[in-house]
Amino acid sequence: MAIQDGETIFSLSASFQRAEVSSEHQARMPEVTAPEDGDIELFEPLPIRQSAIEARYVGDPTKGLPDVGRGPRQQLSVRAKDRLPDEPLAHVCALTYISDIRLAGTAGLPHQAEPGEPQLASLDHAVWFHRPFRADEWLLFDMESPSYASHRGLAHGEFFTVDGRLVASVTQEVLIRRR
Repeated sequence: MAIQDGETIFSLSASFQRAEVSSEHQARMPEVTAPEDGDIELFEPLPIRQSAIEARYVGDPTKGLPDVGRGPRQQLSVRAKDRLPDEPLAHVCALTYISDIRLAGTAGLPHQAEPGEPQLASLDHAVWFHRPFRADEWLLFDMESPSYASHRGLAHGEFFTVDGRLVASVTQEVLIRRR
């Protein structure tokens, strides 16, 4: 918990489990163009992220992808730019950091034409890790936003390895107001 001026501004809850062998199922990875293909536009992240993350849009970054009945959608191919240690915790931490790029913006995609500069604030953010992965190898970040009302949006995302393994899921509630 973090407190500022006597108010709680951050709380975290975490649970951990040792890996166990079990039966499995997962969502199917959407079919996308490979990250290395030239028709994917380069993502221009905020300066703090430019040195750490490589991200490429799948499709038009200003319009997102066609709505398939689940609200606005967008996809990014993402990875840490530099090789990370083999320690799994380093990859979990990197993906947690990466999971905050463009997820909130997914909720605002259909509202970009509204006047004023959007101001986004994350209200809550949860990440679930399903399988081992490397954050320094390409991952597909598939995002959708099923709801936006009263300046509050909800967005979900899933991370897939290039061979189609679902390795993490994320959900974020965001406040979007125009200045």
